[in-house]
Amino acid sequence: MPKRTTKTSFAPTVKPSTSSTTPKIPPPFTPAPASLTPFLPLLPQKHALYILHTDALPPRHKRNIFLIPILLNGSIALLLLWRLFVILPWYFALISGGLDNSTKDVFGKRLDGRTAGMIVWLILRRAATFALDYVLVTVVGKWPYTFFAAQEPVGNPLAWRWELGCREKEVIVRVSRGWGAAEMLGYDPDAPGTVGKKGEESPWWRTRVLPALDEEVLGRAVGGVGPGKTGYLLMGKDWDVDFRSCVYAHRLVDAGKMDMKEFEGVKVLLWVPTSGKPVLERDGDERDEEEGEWVVWNVYSVSDEERDERQRGDLVRMKTRLERLGKEGLFFRWIEVMQEEGAREGEWGVERQMKLEERVKRLFESEGVDVEELMRGMSGVGGLGVGPGSGSKS
Repeated sequence: MPKRTTKTSFAPTVKPSTSSTTPKIPPPFTPAPASLTPFLPLLPQKHALYILHTDALPPRHKRNIFLIPILLNGSIALLLLWRLFVILPWYFALISGGLDNSTKDVFGKRLDGRTAGMIVWLILRRAATFALDYVLVTVVGKWPYTFFAAQEPVGNPLAWRWELGCREKEVIVRVSRGWGAAEMLGYDPDAPGTVGKKGEESPWWRTRVLPALDEEVLGRAVGGVGPGKTGYLLMGKDWDVDFRSCVYAHRLVDAGKMDMKEFEGVKVLLWVPTSGKPVLERDGDERDEEEGEWVVWNVYSVSDEERDERQRGDLVRMKTRLERLGKEGLFFRWIEVMQEEGAREGEWGVERQMKLEERVKRLFESEGVDVEELMRGMSGVGGLGVGPGSGSKS
């Protein structure tokens, strides 16, 4: 798990006040910075909790990952269309038979001469057909619909990829699913007069929020060693990806209204109404104009100075650990590899960094050194080492 201490303080949008109109902000949240002002009004669900970070995995990796749901949902959509083509005439026959009161019964078959057992079997077959089609429409059909055509409230993955493509660095906006502001503000809609634990003291904090911020999930975004998961794979029972807000964020960056740096690190966002009563999902749009403010927990943010200091510390720790293993020469060979890569011409991007890390991993494994174990406890700012430019580009 990453350290949960705030590394970079944000300047609040308003000065603290003892006025009754100032929302009571639960720790560890603080007022959102003015630099996020262009983006925050675009978040559509004030009853939810948001996680904001970036995805810096290589574009090729993102394309390969996204190709799987395209093929899967496309295949399901084709099968559903085939089923529709096959079964529609049968349903039309049932409906027309019932409407024109023909000699065929509503099951589409003549019952003359049939035994009771045959009629029961016919009923069971028809019931099974109805049940199958009901499941196909209400359950299976939701998968391709959500992927290709869903609009409210989070948009759909296809529109997201269609507009943005696969970029070197992408803004990811995750939104809580089925829970959110009420739980973070200690509000029970079934018992409005009671106030429970808020913010980091809420039982939902450890069961829903912290697991979503684990370094195995977010990788380098929270100082982990591994790459983490790409944004599309971060959907689950507790969190969804707000594809529409992801698009809005990139539009602001592309238009020069915001800097990509504002989305780096990891931030948790919460809407706190002045009244103290959180917005509930069932409120709909009724409370959109209510006074309040967005607050943020800056989970992980590293300044350039802190990054340089961490990299120097990582160098010392790596050299010390290799000396203990009797592999001091491996440290200097690693330095040579990093210098060689730094001297190469061309842009330093995420894909190039990943290739370098694979090369370093092979170098260490050839000497019987477990890279994951070697890097344990280090900041992870520079990946598998303090590579050329990796501190500022990763």
